[in-house]
Amino acid sequence: MTTMASFRMCGLCQAEYEDPSNRRFHAQPNACPTCGPALGLVKSGGKFPEPSSYVAAQSQAIIRQARQLLGEGKIVAVKGLGGFLLACDATKDDAVRLLRQRKRRSDKPFALMARDVACVESFCIIAGADRAALLSARRPIVVMQRRQSAAISAAVAPGNKTIGVMLPYTPLHYLLFRDSPGEPSAFVALVMTSGNISEEPIVTSNEEA
Repeated sequence: MTTMASFRMCGLCQAEYEDPSNRRFHAQPNACPTCGPALGLVKSGGKFPEPSSYVAAQSQAIIRQARQLLGEGKIVAVKGLGGFLLACDATKDDAVRLLRQRKRRSDKPFALMARDVACVESFCIIAGADRAALLSARRPIVVMQRRQSAAISAAVAPGNKTIGVMLPYTPLHYLLFRDSPGEPSAFVALVMTSGNISEEPIVTSNEEA
């Protein structure tokens, strides 16, 4: 009776889901690398694949392709827990300005997402309270003093000495920065702004996006 009703579990997941003695009995639903969840990548104006064509084993390659597109200065719409976020490399001035143009957002600051506190420290001055807020479970956007030497595009927050930053709050966000936490982040920071035209409701459906 949930929006996950169309999701089909593999045999092992289905068995766990139906076994009252299993810890996954109450999951909504169960999932694994065999049956998903899986990712898809669609060009702007393209048609979304049929649900049956998504393959979990291809998701890592899709993540890497999305990472490559971001590195090339492209804008990627990322579907998450609360609809879509629009992402681009925060160090690429042309990409940030194009995103402003498409969102019709002239000068209101964009929020950034960085993989970890070390990345944030490379472009912001972090006070003690800021660090605690960044690392809290709520993952809020924390407004901090921008470093003068920061590689972040001036178009992120025109005329501002501060930048709003958050840390990843889903596994998908972490993967946009790198496959493994043991590897260096592919980006200093990504712009992560709501997937909507300025002052309009956030887009939630694939078709509308």
